[in-house]
Amino acid sequence: MLSGVLVAGPPESEVSMRPFLLSVVLGLLLPVHSRAQCLLDGGYVSTPSVSYTCALGFVAWNVQRWDVVINGNQITVSPFPQGTLPMQLTGTIDCQSGAFSASALISGGCSEIYTLSATVQTIASWSGTFSAQYTGSQCGVAGCVSHTIPVTGALSPTGVAPGAPSLAWLDIGPNPFGESTTVRVRVVGGQFARLVVHDIAGHTVATLIDGRWLEGGEHEYRWNRRSRGGRRVPAGVYFVRLQTGSTSRVAKLVVLN
Repeated sequence: MLSGVLVAGPPESEVSMRPFLLSVVLGLLLPVHSRAQCLLDGGYVSTPSVSYTCALGFVAWNVQRWDVVINGNQITVSPFPQGTLPMQLTGTIDCQSGAFSASALISGGCSEIYTLSATVQTIASWSGTFSAQYTGSQCGVAGCVSHTIPVTGALSPTGVAPGAPSLAWLDIGPNPFGESTTVRVRVVGGQFARLVVHDIAGHTVATLIDGRWLEGGEHEYRWNRRSRGGRRVPAGVYFVRLQTGSTSRVAKLVVLN
């Protein structure tokens, strides 16, 4: 005869919930790269500037900056200045590989396809090519020749286009710093604002303002080098981003040992 002790376990419903609860907890605690924005919105200075003219001047530009806006895995790139051929490049970005591609198609007797393909180098820089492809019977007459230009982009110091309305302002000091620094922001009129600290990989390290309404004027926020979980972050390069409506400001922050 077999004998023993039967030990009662948790209810079946509780057991079935454990994997779900564990996945939720892990999702909150572990950084997931796909949730990070691997490239900041803003104006990226073009090196070199992309200059080209064809079709007797009807196609002409001298791109000095690429204005980037990212929404999920969708990316929009607007050349600045637009020149005689206004266009907006749209496409997708893959934060796992860091690759993105955005293009614009202009149909006609000489169809034009303009494409910016690049790979993210850091959260504030990328490197790739800009290509212009022309197909159609009228391309030879227009004098437009397909070509590809190597190009890199680096986020401008303010993170926005030169000459844009000064709706928000961002400054940090001391910078570099060891234990704590003060982030000063100024907004024009009342605005909803978000102020976050990103690491070099694009993950959100700390949130100083989370979509709160700010009255017009100057405001100060102190960052004590702590992550959202209260841990002391390692030395390195970080980026502080202020977002107010359609205006974005980005500043580089250096944390010392």
